[in-house]
Amino acid sequence: MTTKGIKSDFTPGKAAWLFLNSLSLFLIAYIFIYVVSGLSTLYIAYDMDIPARMFPKSIVFDLADDSPLWTADAIVSVFMATPFACLMMGLASLMTYQLSAGMSTSKLFFLIWLFLHSFNLSFGLFSEDLIMGQGVARVADVFGFNLAISVVSIGFSSYFLIRAGNFAGKMIANSMNINMINTFKSRLAVWFWSFLLPWIAGGSFLLLSDYKEIAPKEFILLGFLLLIILPIPFVRQAPVSQNQVCVIPNKKHILVNVLIAGISYLAFQYFLGDGIRLGE
Repeated sequence: MTTKGIKSDFTPGKAAWLFLNSLSLFLIAYIFIYVVSGLSTLYIAYDMDIPARMFPKSIVFDLADDSPLWTADAIVSVFMATPFACLMMGLASLMTYQLSAGMSTSKLFFLIWLFLHSFNLSFGLFSEDLIMGQGVARVADVFGFNLAISVVSIGFSSYFLIRAGNFAGKMIANSMNINMINTFKSRLAVWFWSFLLPWIAGGSFLLLSDYKEIAPKEFILLGFLLLIILPIPFVRQAPVSQNQVCVIPNKKHILVNVLIAGISYLAFQYFLGDGIRLGE
């Protein structure tokens, strides 16, 4: 069945609701990924007697870099904990998508943002640390990476991020109402409202949560997230099938998602504002 000549029914009203829904799920997915991966790092650090505290933007280790506790095993285990945990959660979100018989719009966008944030805090964080010379860069030093190997590693990581965006585009193409993405213009409109604007607004929320301590690494991570979402509108829709879902859920459902996102964000800032650590 061809979609040529079919007028897109993606309207400005639907766009606004789509933006609110996607933004709320952007924040919920990020907070979930950040907290779970952060707790895994805190646990491994605690197990190795390395004092660590998790804040809304970073994990701080209250230990000098030249401390004897920073053995090679400790450096690799602690600084690779977040990328590894995020990679596992990203793959789990893909598996959940593949095994789901039905797919509501909120579930679809939650799994997509879960997948995108997971890969960004895995491959994106890996690259960002190499660029900034911190975190994973210490792991690279343990393995004797030189500048050339680090540059190649960043290149491979960027490739995987682009491929992740391509797969996210397929998730959209296979699940959304065909009349909303039947042309490149309509796909671009959906991408603008459901990915680019939530990236701008959600990224701003995360940056301005502590505007006095905005670090360059935060802009680099957001840049890598932008790299992931760029390929999405270029992926064409799949052939029409009976299980494609409407792009816009019930408005009450969207408002519930917004409420959950707001409560999650405030709780995230409140409980992590002064830092949390294990063993207290």
